This record gives sequence, structure tokens and C-alpha cells, in this order.
Amino acid sequence: MRRGEEVRGSSSEGETRVPKEGEDLSYETNAEALMELLKACGVEYIFYNPDTSCVPLTDALAWKELTKDKPKPIMMLHELPAVDAAYHYGLASMGQKVGVSMIGGVVGTMNAKGAIYNAWGGYGPCLILAGMYRMSGTGRRGAHESVDQGGMVREYVKWETEPRAAEDIPNHVARAMREASTEPWGPVYLICNDWLFGGSGHLTGGKLTKPMTVPRFDALGAPSDIPVSQSTAEAVAKLFVDAENPLVVSGGMMGRYGETVIALTELAEMLGIPVIAGSVSAHGSKTMNFPTNHPMFMGYDVSPYVNDADLVLVVDQPMIPLPSTTKAILLDWGGNFKPMDVPADYRIHGCSKIVIPQITAAVSKMLEADLDAKSRVHDRYERFTAEHDRLKKTWREEAEKAKNKKPIDTIWLGQVLSEVKTDDAIICGRCGGYGYQLMKTLEFTLPRTRFGASSGHMGYGIGGALGAKLARPESPVISLLQDGSFYYGAAGAVLWTASHYNIPVLFINLNDRAYGAITRGLGRYRRWSLKHNYPAGVWIRNPEIKFEDIARANGVWAATVEDPGKLKSMLSKAWKVVTVDGKPAFLDVICETHLTREKAS
Repeated sequence: MRRGEEVRGSSSEGETRVPKEGEDLSYETNAEALMELLKACGVEYIFYNPDTSCVPLTDALAWKELTKDKPKPIMMLHELPAVDAAYHYGLASMGQKVGVSMIGGVVGTMNAKGAIYNAWGGYGPCLILAGMYRMSGTGRRGAHESVDQGGMVREYVKWETEPRAAEDIPNHVARAMREASTEPWGPVYLICNDWLFGGSGHLTGGKLTKPMTVPRFDALGAPSDIPVSQSTAEAVAKLFVDAENPLVVSGGMMGRYGETVIALTELAEMLGIPVIAGSVSAHGSKTMNFPTNHPMFMGYDVSPYVNDADLVLVVDQPMIPLPSTTKAILLDWGGNFKPMDVPADYRIHGCSKIVIPQITAAVSKMLEADLDAKSRVHDRYERFTAEHDRLKKTWREEAEKAKNKKPIDTIWLGQVLSEVKTDDAIICGRCGGYGYQLMKTLEFTLPRTRFGASSGHMGYGIGGALGAKLARPESPVISLLQDGSFYYGAAGAVLWTASHYNIPVLFINLNDRAYGAITRGLGRYRRWSLKHNYPAGVWIRNPEIKFEDIARANGVWAATVEDPGKLKSMLSKAWKVVTVDGKPAFLDVICETHLTREKAS
């Protein structure tokens, strides 16, 4: 079927015909055939920023938009949020779908590299299509050419490749989708060179000379997850049953599987095990990985409990330092950012959604015949239920004491936001240095309601929120950002996209007029910055940025709230814009700085 026939045959209601495996694609260009290959493997959206290195690819996206066909193009105005949106799309779909972004070559890849880094560290399943100007053969590099373009990202992707002939494209796409969706999930970088796909220097190039055949995407898909041996599951279960004071650290990316959260909750209830929902830092968890209202939830800080623990299970994050007398179990895929120099008695390389139910089943059998263990479980459950209640009471009292503070304290923001949002709301992004206060009162009760990244490039939750909303349109989505990350994440570009495509996301900007994480460190350093209330190069002041005006300039409903007494009414109004009116909204919340907090203490 050729392009003209496809345009005439498209349904006015947006119905789309999906090519079948084995079918020959006879379109005018390789770029158009690529779009059909992506549709055949289930791709619904392509998050892109156009570039001269991929003009025919951009034209193929226009064809899809004009015919109301899939994949639907979502123009992002900047490469960084285009990749952020793609990998959050994959995360929010729990790996059932792979997010796709299209960016430019050398310059576009440089713009996107922070997001690629985050996708790699955050298990983000995405395919990145990158344009490319091929070297002319003179050995001299042009302004937009690279001797080794893939080398810019090779360290931070699962696979990078460049089809060199049209007949290679189907299998390269199939493998790219398989690599992205095979655990540990991650980004794949596929170079679309301008000799094969066309570009500003080869506008007549990229012609499809013979049909491409649709491969068997299902047969070439991700392999099944492998369980651990029964002997290993039983050995770990025995450690738990015999332990006096076991502890679980449910790591940063554990909640990428909702099944794992449910399984861990069952294990915690069965054994009365306290769970720390993240790493040592108060904002360590990057996904929803344990219900905050569960009696075994002990917050985000492991330090009050680790010295008394005789057994610690760490799931899906780097192993943490432990006392020499404490037995340790590390359950992880052995993916990215996993140092191997911290000892563990058991290192289980596997998928937590399969391994934890195996351990739970073995524990259940052992408890049936062990009355002493049952007694320990009962006592432990009672003790930590009381500790959970104490923690929650302490945090609520902190929030109540802070409810009239101006600027607004983020612990009060967390409590009010929890009262306004619904349990199924998805929150994207983290709050930088503010997580340690905000997360105390921000409630997460259902799996699959928080997504982030384990890497260091801030601002990912801004563009990422659009990807999450398109992956899960039935759920409200909130993007938590900060005034510093507003620019890191190219928020102005994202706000335009949200408005242009009418993607109803609630953007909440925690605005302390500073780089919050750095001011926190300067406050603890307690020298010039603290004494004179001026951390050089860190204040975002003089002039004060009118974020509300920026949002409105991009067509988004926006407001600023400074009065803590009006916080709930303003959040409720913004929530209505998103959930009832179906439009994006932006709320700029003027918050207290860390430096002020440290000085007061």
C-alpha cells in the first residue's frame, strides 16, 4: 500500500490498520516504512523535536498526524523532555509498552543526554531514534557530524545501532524493542543516518527501493523472567523465619512492578517485617514501592532501624553498608549504579516480582510448623505497628505546627496535597532537597502511582508527566518540580506541548527562589552562606521569576499561592481544571528555603 492510498483509506474516526507479520511494506520512503514498522509493534506515540538531520522522518510524522493514524506525533520543542516523556511512558505502562522519542543527531543527542542518562539509571524502557549526518569521507568533520555519534551515549544505553541498509531496518527495530523491554529495562539508541532515511543534505534520498517485510515482533520480544532455584528461595525464607529483627529496604525502582509491591506487602504482613520505602535519603524511593498507610511502613530513613536489625533484605537498589553482625540479602537485576564492594550473604540476580512471591510461599510453609516463629511475628507486628503510628503522628504534628508558616513549609504542602489528590493519582518527579520534608506527609497507597529516576539529571518529572498521562489516561497525573529544575527540564517547552495537545497534567512548582539541594548543604556547612543569608550563585532572585506568567504564556491555566491558608483551595481549583475541565494546570507554590530552616535550627 502506498502513501496516497493510505491517506484516502484512513477513517475519519481515527481507526488505524495495523500491518501484519510477514506483510510487505511498499511505501515511498524508508522513513514512512519505519513508521509502519513501529505501528506494527504497538507504538502509539512518538515524542519528538524536529531536526534537519531527519527531515523525511519529520515528514512521515506529518503524514501520521494528517491521517489521524498511529504512531501519533507529540512535538516537545526540546530533546530532553522528549526522551523524559518516552521513558516515563514505558515505566507507567509497567514495561508492557516501549516509549519512543525522535531527536536530532549530534546536537539533538547532546541536548537529550541528561534524559538518556536518567532512563538508563531508572530502568526506563524507551527507543530513541536519532538523526545523523554521515561523514563525507574526507576525514574532516562538519559542524553537525560525528566520527562516532553512538559513542556519545554508548555508556548509558542498553544497545546502540545504525542500520546501514533498508533491509536491515525491520530486524534492528525488532531487536531495539526487545532490548528496551527485557529486564533490566532501559534506553536503546537507533541511528537514522541521512543516507538511508534522508536529511537536509539528502532530501531526495531515503527512497524505499524494495518492500520491507514486517518481522514477527511477538516472537522477537522480551524473554520470560526466570525464577530463582527452590533451594535459594527456601534458604532465604529460613533466614527470615529465624530472624529476631528483620528489615526490608524496598529500593528506588522496585515499584516499577505493581506486582512486586503487592507481594512485598504480603511478605511484610506474614512476618511482621518493617519496610523502609527507599534508600538512606528521605527522598530515596523513585517509585511507589510500599503503601505509606501500612502498619509496617517505617518511612524513608533506614538509620533508626538498621543497627538493631539482624537480617536486611535490600530490593532493587545498591546494597547499603550494614553492621558486621547483620546478615544481608541483595535482590536485584544487577543493573546500573550497583556497586559490588559492599558485602551481602546472598546476592540474588533476578526479577523481584517473581522472586519475592517465591520467598513468601516458602515462608508460609515454614511458619505453619514453627510456633516460636509465629510468636515472634506477632510481637514484632504489634511493636512496629505502634512505631508506625508514632511516626505518622509525629509527622502530622510537624505539619500542623507548620501550617501557618510563610513561606509555605513543604511538609504542610505534602499533607494538603494528600487531602486533595485521589489515591490513583500518579506523581512524577522528585523534589530535590525538599523530599525529606514533603515525603513525610505525601501519601501513596496504591501501586503504580509514582515514577522517577535513579540518576542525577534533575527535571525529568516535567516532560515525564506527559508520557505517564498518555500511557495511563484514566489516572490523574501530577508533576512535582522545583524552580531550579523548571529550567533543567525545559519546562516552558513542556507546558506548550501540554497546552497544544490538551494533556491534562497538574504541574506543581516548589518555588524557594533558590537551588534547594545546594542551599541545604550550605546551611549545614554553617559558614558564610548561613551567616549572611546569601549562598553565592544559588539564589534565583533579583528579579523574581514569574513562573505563573510563563505558564500562561504557553496557554496553561496558572496561579501562584503564597498564603498557606489558601493552599488547599488553590490546589483544589487546579485539581478541578485537570480532572473536570480536562486541561493542564500550573501552580507556583512559594516555599521556605533550606537555608532559612537551617538558620532557625
